[in-house]
Amino acid sequence: MFKTIRKLVSSWVLTLLLGLVIISFAISGAGTDLIGGANNPIIAVVGDEKIDQQEFYNLYNRIVRMQQQEDSSLTNSELAKQGLDTQVLDNLINEASLRDFFKKEKIVASPRLVSKKIKEIPAFQTLGNFDPGLYENNLRQQGIKQDDFEKDVATQVMQEQLAKVVLYKTEIPLTVVNAYIKPLREKRIALISSLPIAPFAKKVKKPDDKILNTYYNKTIKAWTLPEFRQIRYAILDRNVALKLVTVQEAEIKEKIAQLKADNLKTSRRHIRQVILTDKKAADSLVARIAARETFEKVAPAITGAELEDLDIGLVNEEELARDVEAEIASKVFAAKQGSLIGPEKSDLGWYIWQILKVEDAKKRSDKEYREEAITSLKNDRAIDLLYELSHKVEDALAANTEFNKVVKTFKMTVKDLPPLSRDATDEEGQVADVTDQEKSMILTMFDTDSQDPLQLRELSREVFFIGLIKKTIPTTPKPLEKVKLQVTQRYMAEKMVEAAQKAADDITTRAAKGESLNKLRRKYRFTPQRQFEITRMQLIEAQRQNQPPPPIIAQMFTIREGEATSALSPIYPAIDLLVLKKVIPGAKKKYDPLLADLKRSFKNANDNEVGEAFIHSIRDMSNPEIKRDHVKAIHAQLVKQGQ
Repeated sequence: MFKTIRKLVSSWVLTLLLGLVIISFAISGAGTDLIGGANNPIIAVVGDEKIDQQEFYNLYNRIVRMQQQEDSSLTNSELAKQGLDTQVLDNLINEASLRDFFKKEKIVASPRLVSKKIKEIPAFQTLGNFDPGLYENNLRQQGIKQDDFEKDVATQVMQEQLAKVVLYKTEIPLTVVNAYIKPLREKRIALISSLPIAPFAKKVKKPDDKILNTYYNKTIKAWTLPEFRQIRYAILDRNVALKLVTVQEAEIKEKIAQLKADNLKTSRRHIRQVILTDKKAADSLVARIAARETFEKVAPAITGAELEDLDIGLVNEEELARDVEAEIASKVFAAKQGSLIGPEKSDLGWYIWQILKVEDAKKRSDKEYREEAITSLKNDRAIDLLYELSHKVEDALAANTEFNKVVKTFKMTVKDLPPLSRDATDEEGQVADVTDQEKSMILTMFDTDSQDPLQLRELSREVFFIGLIKKTIPTTPKPLEKVKLQVTQRYMAEKMVEAAQKAADDITTRAAKGESLNKLRRKYRFTPQRQFEITRMQLIEAQRQNQPPPPIIAQMFTIREGEATSALSPIYPAIDLLVLKKVIPGAKKKYDPLLADLKRSFKNANDNEVGEAFIHSIRDMSNPEIKRDHVKAIHAQLVKQGQ
């Protein structure tokens, strides 16, 4: 049966949804087998589905081909060492687990949806419309049976529907919820030890010149200086435009008047205000306060209003003039703090104000007003002038005007950078003291051919630059004589890790077969075992809080009870060892609080975190069996043939 290529991505949702894109890629003819073998053993079993070695190689080779299209220097050896084979196998197992889940839960894709998806694939379209003849011809050329292809598309449709359920539906089917909750509550108990790497130094011989030279050539990338470029650039920005802007005296005077008016608006008064329709009542209020009664007592008594209702807060003169005549507003603002103003007649009645607080505008000299007016006018005009200048500079460059002449004509600022790499490091590997804008400019100039004509480029908002590549220093390997010590140290460190990993593999293999850990510890001198317990929920929570556990802990959920595994410690030079002693299934409850939390998490939690846990949940339900001896042999073959 035809298997779609699955480009490896970290997002579980993309893993589900990329299928049809990848089918289209495969139909277009991309992908060629690079490595394979005549023998075809089974390497994993998921439900009633078997994953064989050839199926693994078909996917692995296509992914390698895609990776090499992006970086032709990549080799099978490098990719295998980076764990590509493990990721490919995980992907195949995840896909098979989903199919097993669909089968058990009787989830199917309707023929109508399958037909719709096939018709949307560009490889089967002519002028944007589905072409049945092209569809049949493409399948025939690729040696794909139509029934097999349509079954594969049906799987992709079901995966797509599952992703939509998880991410978008408020009500989640109970089957899906249970599939998620069961492994979340599952507890795993393991014994963990550490195998120090340092003692293996005794087993590593210092390399002779021949071995060192071979290793140096094999790892030449690590000792190769990147390409350096020496860049001269000229900036066209607001500062350049400001030098060319002029303003007239009449404009300055008009702007000063506006600034003074605006400044007056910053003068404010905290006021209490009373409005009475009866003149006698207004006069009585003023007289009683003049007789030393308080506003707080008299005003509420005469108006019948609460004191806080009479407080209108801080207002400027313009705001007050909206309610009363401008002349009266000016009178209020001329009064001192604590004054009582009124009664003053208006359309609504008789106004009385109490001035609680005075906040006067900041006093400024005529010189300050003039300087601000000129600066403001120039800045406003400089923006328009800047874009006019940019068009003129572009015209000059289009006419092949030399860099220095353009810079001089438009009074642009020029700067020379030392030879730097694409990531702004110098020849000593140190990050240069450059601005973020200069880093962006360097990247642009590394994507530019030195023979390309000069261009004015936009660096950021209202900032343009012209870049000139003065010198290019190509990538150059450091001579072995200069890095001999570092090459030797790296070689010996790798050999120490390899020796330690070989010992770790022997320990985990023998431990999985039931051999006493105490007996193994006497031989290999690893640290005493410590028991560790964790649920998948705790693992996910740690990742959400950006506190990911060591790799060995995450691997607890990739093996079966009684199996053992190892991983390089991220804390100190050692190989962590783990034996999974017990798996305790999550207890089921009729009213599980996790169910409510789960429904909320599907809507609010990070989609990738929840989704990845969901995929792992379905994978655990299918209980895949991995033939680890075959998997190790494949890894060794990939590394060896890749070299």
